[in-house]
Amino acid sequence: ALISKIYAAKLKYFTDDYSKLFNKKERKMMPIINRGTWTRVFSVRSLISRFLEKFKDDEVQILSLGAGLDTNYFDHEENSDQFKEMNVKYFEVDFQDIVINKLSVIKENTSLEKLIFKEESPEYPSEDSLISARYRLIS
Repeated sequence: ALISKIYAAKLKYFTDDYSKLFNKKERKMMPIINRGTWTRVFSVRSLISRFLEKFKDDEVQILSLGAGLDTNYFDHEENSDQFKEMNVKYFEVDFQDIVINKLSVIKENTSLEKLIFKEESPEYPSEDSLISARYRLIS
């Protein structure tokens, strides 16, 4: 799914500046795959936006089980004024090896760390977890 997302973003089906940080591979995909990837990305982003709109005056939590190398948090943190202004806690949970891989990419990219930690000091309580005021990545 990640390779499909990277290729579809390259073709401007949608904007995603972060997926390519998690996988350097690129493979040409058939147009039907690109459209399916756009549908999935658009649907999830829309769902999150509608959820935030419905609860805009509340503290909300978003839980992504089996998050993998998903970049929705980064996209919303950078591009959604609504997301930035709300009291959101975003949790991503996956298997330990996936989380360790994602953490290594986050630690290597200051742009990702800045989106996550803002003015906070980075906090990595263990090799397979990350905690900030708005974002948690755990296995």
